[in-house]
Amino acid sequence: MSATDIIFEYKGSVDFETIDPLIERLKKLPAYQAIKRSVQKRIYSIFVECVENIYKHSISESFYINDENITPYLSLYRQHNKYIIGTGNIVLNKSINRLRNRLEQINQMDRPGLKASYADIINKEFISDEDGAGLGLLTIALKTENKINYNFTSLDDQYSYFEMKIPI
Repeated sequence: MSATDIIFEYKGSVDFETIDPLIERLKKLPAYQAIKRSVQKRIYSIFVECVENIYKHSISESFYINDENITPYLSLYRQHNKYIIGTGNIVLNKSINRLRNRLEQINQMDRPGLKASYADIINKEFISDEDGAGLGLLTIALKTENKINYNFTSLDDQYSYFEMKIPI
């Protein structure tokens, strides 16, 4: 087994029509099916949240740098006895501070804090778009039981590329 074993890779647009096929493709992979069932369930839950986050929050416009089309990506790989889900998508620069602050808050919480924050949001009568985005990140944090690694790379004055690496 090499240092990094790629199980799943996808680079391209994520829209309503691609969500189910992406999830089904992952579930049918022999390498995914060989994963211990309890870990497989965590991977599946996080993967679904990541696909939904890209679908809901990614900028859908095509973006080119030096003739390279910058598109969303999803990956699952095994590295040093951990599974890692990688994601990337274009976001508006004006949304970075809110997203970074939310990720920092989540990364600083312990498991009881994550559960309490999740319960606070889920028990509201109305879940705002802002809370909804936070709910997905909380779900990821609860399932990963690790810190969410993330990075923003500026593309221009309006857009950045947002990447997450989620160890499981």
